[in-house]
Amino acid sequence: MTFWCFVALMDRMKQNFLRDQSGMKTQLTQLQKLIAVMDPSLYSFLERTESMNLFFCFRWILISFKREFPLEEIFKIWENMLTNVCGPAFHLFIALAILQSHREVVMRYLQSFDEVLKYVNELSMTMEAEPMLCQAEILHSALMHIVAQEERKLAEASDSSTRPSDSGNLRSRTHAWINEQSVAEKQRLDDLQAVKQLL
Repeated sequence: MTFWCFVALMDRMKQNFLRDQSGMKTQLTQLQKLIAVMDPSLYSFLERTESMNLFFCFRWILISFKREFPLEEIFKIWENMLTNVCGPAFHLFIALAILQSHREVVMRYLQSFDEVLKYVNELSMTMEAEPMLCQAEILHSALMHIVAQEERKLAEASDSSTRPSDSGNLRSRTHAWINEQSVAEKQRLDDLQAVKQLL
């Protein structure tokens, strides 16, 4: 049983160790989109300080927060991640929860990528798992709510633009509605579409 649990864990984590780092790049991109949707102010700050590469989150994702929490705490993190109750990308919600729990200090006092990197690296072994897990679950629920609201809005917009003689399908009408939106709104919708798969 221990062996097959280990095999399952390695299957889950192998994307983190691909030679071309494509698995890590994908996850960091997903985290960028998640930040854009859930915390636009933090996203703008990271862009402004040239920190959007999220290199300071690389270690978190690579080894599933192993070096960020004491041993007894990391077991709580891993147990929640491995249950998949909040989906296979729950680790990204935990990463966002960590960033949000320090956002006030980061956004108020830090001015560059180097400062952000130093600050985040110094968080290692200073955090408690329980608050981060609770915040991550709240973020997951909040994203589900945002996605549901957006899908309702899209459906309503499509319905209102439909005439009885209109034979176009829902997808084409939805695309037509999206094309009428501003560039910023289109970007927000694109980001939202990208993070739906994390649920």
